[in-house]
Amino acid sequence: MKKSLMIAFLVLMISILIIGCNTDKKDEPKEPTKKTQGKVENEQKEHNQEQNKNLVELVKKVEMLDMKLSFYGIDYDKYMKDIKSAFNDIYTDEKHFARLFDEMDKDTYNSKRAKIPKSETNKYTAEIYISNVYESNKTMKNVYVKNIIKTCEGEDSKPTYITKRYIITENSNNWQIIGVDWMISYDENKVKKYTIFNNKPVDYTVIFKMSEKDNE
Repeated sequence: MKKSLMIAFLVLMISILIIGCNTDKKDEPKEPTKKTQGKVENEQKEHNQEQNKNLVELVKKVEMLDMKLSFYGIDYDKYMKDIKSAFNDIYTDEKHFARLFDEMDKDTYNSKRAKIPKSETNKYTAEIYISNVYESNKTMKNVYVKNIIKTCEGEDSKPTYITKRYIITENSNNWQIIGVDWMISYDENKVKKYTIFNNKPVDYTVIFKMSEKDNE
């Protein structure tokens, strides 16, 4: 009898050990296969490409709004409504104007805009070049821009060259502009700043034109 109980006890213990081993194996995380890793990497790559595409479009939107404002081609309130979502909250109305004008406020802008008949809108042509997205680190990215602006004041008027660097960072899963560095020149040969990243010329992938016809 004792022998039978001992055998039954041993069988029970072995069964428990086997079940425990099988359970442990099920709970162990499976190592990702090369196929799984490749899929994850491709998905991440596609996500980054889509994100960068959206950032370039964000900068394009800002460039178009700024160009219109510079030539009094857009209503003040509409400009502020459209521009603010692209920038961090540190940018007030005054700070936005300071990017484009030395001294300007809403009343002064509206007064000057009202004095310009639509038939005599400030005429200009502009070529706008926007670069790829360049990463400073995982949470900060740069987009470079070059403007070639010519006002229609006569055949001898020289173009104005403006180069910029947009600094964009992630805030609560939302990418926003936190700074814009820029330089202005009237000599194409001196246009160097904000055209180079890591000792290499930036690659401009989006190019478009604007004129007074784009004003609102």
